[in-house]
Amino acid sequence: MTDKQERIKALEARLNLVRGRLIGSYSFVEFILGDLYVRAQRMPAYSSVRDRFPVKLRDRIIGIEQILDIRGPLDPYAEKLRELIGGIAAYADLRHFLAHGHGVIRHASDRHNVELRLYRPQPDKTWKIELHTTTIDELEKVYARLNPYAHEVWAYFKEIYLNLNIDQVQDT
Repeated sequence: MTDKQERIKALEARLNLVRGRLIGSYSFVEFILGDLYVRAQRMPAYSSVRDRFPVKLRDRIIGIEQILDIRGPLDPYAEKLRELIGGIAAYADLRHFLAHGHGVIRHASDRHNVELRLYRPQPDKTWKIELHTTTIDELEKVYARLNPYAHEVWAYFKEIYLNLNIDQVQDT
């Protein structure tokens, strides 16, 4: 393999690693939101919230906010929960590109751009390709912000689960 091929292979590996890290951190927070939604519904104070499980992130955020609008055991945590859950939405579009799109490295003499490609459905039932251009360095910077945020969310949710003893809820 030539030096150029080795450099390209190393860049592709770096892109795939940061892509996986970003998707993993995002999906971790997304799961925790769904988990809290399910566990809160099992509490008597929130039993009136009986919608279908919110699959999309936007619906999970709305579901948690509806729960937080009801007086109950989560009241002492509501302000910080609202603050924390609002933070994940900033990463939603990038996550969508990374999880459902395709990344192409465009090589230039001084830098390597990453072109993320994604098909989006249109109102007329056609599909349009969208492009998002970034760099591996920029994606690594995003991960450097997202990963600590995901840990902060988990630490706070864990505190809530332990304080309210909802960590012991049996799954059905």
